[in-house]
Amino acid sequence: MSVPPTPQTRYSLPPTPHQTRKPGYRCLPEIHASRLAVSGSLRPKLGLLLLLVVVLVSLCFILVPLLSKISFSSPKTRNIPPLPLFSLFEHLSVSSPSTILLSPDLILSSLAMVGSSLSSNCGELARNSSSVRLAGRIFMERKRKARQSRLSRNCPGVEEEQVEFRTKQGSARVGDWLQESGVTDTLANTDIGHTDTGDSDTDNTVIATVATIKLHLTVPSAPQSTPGHWVSPTGSLLPVKFTVLTGQYKVASLPTYTTVLLDTFRDNLELYLLLPHTKSGQIGHITWDDFNLASFGTTHLEILLPPISLVSHVTLSSSLHSLGHLSPDTTFTQHTALHLIHMTSSHTNTSQAAAGESHHQSPGSSSSSSTRLVFDHSFVLVVKEVDQDSVILMGRYSSPS
Repeated sequence: MSVPPTPQTRYSLPPTPHQTRKPGYRCLPEIHASRLAVSGSLRPKLGLLLLLVVVLVSLCFILVPLLSKISFSSPKTRNIPPLPLFSLFEHLSVSSPSTILLSPDLILSSLAMVGSSLSSNCGELARNSSSVRLAGRIFMERKRKARQSRLSRNCPGVEEEQVEFRTKQGSARVGDWLQESGVTDTLANTDIGHTDTGDSDTDNTVIATVATIKLHLTVPSAPQSTPGHWVSPTGSLLPVKFTVLTGQYKVASLPTYTTVLLDTFRDNLELYLLLPHTKSGQIGHITWDDFNLASFGTTHLEILLPPISLVSHVTLSSSLHSLGHLSPDTTFTQHTALHLIHMTSSHTNTSQAAAGESHHQSPGSSSSSSTRLVFDHSFVLVVKEVDQDSVILMGRYSSPS
């Protein structure tokens, strides 16, 4: 009988014929059937959890773009910038029934130079051309300049000049500059420079601005005069001769206004006319959206306009003082002129006339499909450059007289 080689085999029983030795890996602890039942119950829960994650991710991919689109397209959430100096325009419209014309960017540049709280940046002045002329001058007391300059920055189109308002020559300097700038109205030049209060320690500043806009039509037009009546805010009728313009123009009927765009002017200018639905004389609220006519098509219109050859001289000091945008020792005046200049067929050759008639018919032509729009009560007009957000002129036409 042989001895087993190792102690382990020496003291172990030999397997019976119906038994087999388990391999080494089968010697691990066995898992009870109840444990397998518990782990099996977790499988549907894990499946539901994975399904929920997939659904949430899918909803994120679907809802996020949809909500973003709704947020940007909703008019209530858009930030619509206000028109420049519209609060000043409203204040002047309420305080005076006369025709008012303002050049907002010219006013903003002047206020920025004197350190007003209303504007810290220069306005975007249009380049002077045959159609637009903008100029401003700030007359400062010489003793103030010697002590401490009040100008906080320099703006294109607005200059500074030192004067002595206590002297006769210095007091008349503002009126002389207005005459040099083409202002011939004697009323506008009277007592502008007389701002001395009698106190030698009081420093005075006078701001004078001049804006002249000439709207040259680039299509042949022979202005026709059609008799009619102008409706005043009180309801009285005034006789007036309307100028007739006929052609294809963009028009939009908005909740408060009917807006018309005239874009056939020289030097890339365009004129917006806003006719209120009511004849009370109130201008209402105006935003940049009222000038967005990109989604509106052209319509054949017959427009009846009162004579547009306007001159407005406005003293802005009291209104700016009331709004808290100007110091009491500063006088601000603006002289503005607007002229609509027609182009007759004698000023162009036959080919130019044919090209113009293809887009805008002459006032003498008639069309059964034309829509007549009569500007017979107070309306708002705005002049700006094409594709520019700056306003060259903003005004209210109150009366043809």
